[in-house]
Amino acid sequence: MNDSNRLLGGITLGAGIVIFLLCRGIDTLPDTRTLSPDFFPQLLAVALSLLGIGLLIQGKGRPLPPVAAKVFQSRNLAVVGLTLLYTCAFGYGDYRLNTVMYIALVMGVLGCRSRTLFLTVPVLATAVMYGIFRYGFLVLLPTLF
Repeated sequence: MNDSNRLLGGITLGAGIVIFLLCRGIDTLPDTRTLSPDFFPQLLAVALSLLGIGLLIQGKGRPLPPVAAKVFQSRNLAVVGLTLLYTCAFGYGDYRLNTVMYIALVMGVLGCRSRTLFLTVPVLATAVMYGIFRYGFLVLLPTLF
């Protein structure tokens, strides 16, 4: 059975739909003059949905059992779990601290062995993303201080 593209397309389309539905709950201030806080999540949801539909239409790919075995490896499921936890806790903590911890945990799960990368990448990536969204797009991110 060669339905790996359909499996991955269904997962990707499902993720896009879930993200789009979750975006509908993001509050927007009435006098917002910049991009609304739900713009980028909705953009991601549309992109994932289109990719998923493309995979579903394309159909056949590699044999399903080896692909499914790779998709459902424990480390991949751990990354999905960490991402869900990060997403659910997004509004309840400081963006900067949560994102540094999330990136560091994902790097640990994926097997990062370089101490230098493990200590610098989460901090630098978070600082760059915070700067882009806070000062470039003027999107307010949750902060404690």
